Amino acid sequence: MKREIFDRLCEELVVPFDAAPHLEQISKRWGISYDELSAACSQEIQALVIQAHSWVRSNTHQMVDRYVTGESLLDLACWAQCPPCLFARRLLESTPGLDSRQKSTKMLRNPGLLEASPELEATPEETAAVQEVIIRLRADIIEAARMDTMYSPQSDIVRHVHGIEYEALLCEKLRNASVPFFSEDVLREQGFFKTPDIKLQIPIMLCGRVVNWIDSKATFGSRRPHMLQREAQFLKYVNRFGPGAVIYWFGFVEDLADTDADILLLERFPPTDQIVQLHRLPVVAPI
Repeated sequence: MKREIFDRLCEELVVPFDAAPHLEQISKRWGISYDELSAACSQEIQALVIQAHSWVRSNTHQMVDRYVTGESLLDLACWAQCPPCLFARRLLESTPGLDSRQKSTKMLRNPGLLEASPELEATPEETAAVQEVIIRLRADIIEAARMDTMYSPQSDIVRHVHGIEYEALLCEKLRNASVPFFSEDVLREQGFFKTPDIKLQIPIMLCGRVVNWIDSKATFGSRRPHMLQREAQFLKYVNRFGPGAVIYWFGFVEDLADTDADILLLERFPPTDQIVQLHRLPVVAPI
């Protein structure tokens, strides 16, 4: 996707957290697939959340006070411009009297686990007030999960499943092309740490470039997340295994392709007739 198109799309995709862009209409107007548009929208929302993270954390106690005195979780999340489930996590970790700091992920998945801290020392009136907050919070977490398309437990499951599906698709295409490879699980069994999804047993040529490894990303590639993953993952793979490729199955911003000579960016796995395979030479036993 060209940079100028992506920038103009972002103006339509980025809306307040109590609203949602009409992806079907935007998809038809721009001639961009719904899946690619949805993935790009998710990346931009994550970028906004990262930008606002420090502000939300520094104002958490103020928002906890407002919630305890009766304001709605969804209204406060909208005011803070924070996704509802992420905001609920902050409340769980910061509300006095709750046994939740180390269990917020489990409680988002099952609000019924939420209860008062066993270390709570309070009068009967204070204990009753905490129980009232717990009852409200359980109901609000359920509502937040229903409304949040980015950070809810259900969304986490969908992303995880998508990741597995596209890794399996990549493995299938490599097998169909008769390209031998090691999967991430095999590499870890061999003692490797921080491994790509695929390590090729023999390098191949794609688009005129040597590829030793391939990483599968079931998402859209925009600059900020790509550069973060470049530092955290891709450059480590290059240092260990040599040049490789990253497949962004839902597309990427075009100018990212020129970021690194050793990291080839693709939107799909090339057809077999575009793959140049290097043949393994026979090992000659010493005389």
